[in-house]
Amino acid sequence: MVVTSSCATQKWTEPAAKAAKSADIHRPPIRTPQLCLYGPNAWLGNLNVSMKGPFANLLSNLISQSASPCLSVYMATHPASAQAAEDRIRLKNLLKDAEARLGDSADWLDGPRQLLEDEEFWTHLSNSLLLFASPDGFEVVRTPLPFAEDQALCSRYCLKQLIGYADHPERIHLVAVSSKHVRLFECSTSDITEVPIPDTVQVASEFLGSDDREEEFQQHSVHARSGGTIFHGQGAGRDEEDEHRLRFFQHVARGLERALGANGSPVVLLGTQENLAQFRSAYKAPKDLIEVQGSGDHANLHDLNRSAWDAVFARSQADREKALAQFKELEGSEAGIHDPVAIVQAASTGRVRALFVAPDAHVWGSADLEQHSFDVADEWSVNAVDLLDLAAVLTAKHGGAVHCVPRDQLGALAGALLFA
Repeated sequence: MVVTSSCATQKWTEPAAKAAKSADIHRPPIRTPQLCLYGPNAWLGNLNVSMKGPFANLLSNLISQSASPCLSVYMATHPASAQAAEDRIRLKNLLKDAEARLGDSADWLDGPRQLLEDEEFWTHLSNSLLLFASPDGFEVVRTPLPFAEDQALCSRYCLKQLIGYADHPERIHLVAVSSKHVRLFECSTSDITEVPIPDTVQVASEFLGSDDREEEFQQHSVHARSGGTIFHGQGAGRDEEDEHRLRFFQHVARGLERALGANGSPVVLLGTQENLAQFRSAYKAPKDLIEVQGSGDHANLHDLNRSAWDAVFARSQADREKALAQFKELEGSEAGIHDPVAIVQAASTGRVRALFVAPDAHVWGSADLEQHSFDVADEWSVNAVDLLDLAAVLTAKHGGAVHCVPRDQLGALAGALLFA
């Protein structure tokens, strides 16, 4: 079974497929943002940037965009349809602001404005709405992943938040464990697919009701990791219900080990604390394993996909905190800098190991990539460049990490950890 989730990218220059409703996850507080405006330039030019992560294809499309100007909108939205009216009004106001700034050349906003009349679109919101529009058309993304509010009307798309997800996997596996059945799912940020486990009975009642399972159980005794106990058929200190559940989990675990093998994507285990503990005693889990407590028995596919990606996002936040702590230790030294010009200069030559940038921050200036020359402007002008966004693109181009960090945590608009 395949269900399309609300993280799918839709190209609205063509008829868009209906997206399914997704559930809520933690997201940044909603506020009414202001537009940032800067003018035409060609600072991305012919950059050859290979992106990674769940938004890799979208990033490649946006970086190759040649039409100008470009409108980028990052909005936190409400999955509940009862609050969709508020989100629709906020987008309407942002488009009005952009139209006012564009004046007579705002005809290309007619396409995005059509979204405001699309009732189906507003009944299937997720946690974030991303809109990218230019005279060549527009794309809209509804995603369960959280994005900070930011808008820019300029010559190129604002990309640093998308790049910040480059450390996320493109796909993950979710194993929903219960005493009744175990299900395996393959998840992307745009869909979730239930995958059968080869040569495995995934329903406990069917497995335990089959006479030919007894021989298999006798042949495959499993050591419980929690206490080293060995189970051989009957009891060994556990009541009959626990023993039956363990037998079932042992059978499914062997099927999972065959199915996933050396798969490198993260595996998320979802279940109650009791079921997870017993399943882990039978499952030779891969190193990249994330446990989430909860019940998947009655959850719909959208909720399951949200839970899996929420767990992956939470772990990435922990990794970001470690990287930020390392930067703080070197802050103020030659290896830990804050100056926007110094950061973008280092990024242009591949010297940035990790870039930390406030997702809604912009520093206007000018850039000459051939000469590695960058200057901060006193104010926005028609040829201005967002040096922080350029630094993010250049950091990614050279293999560095980009982390979007709120200003209050970073204590500045941006910071960079340089290679020694």
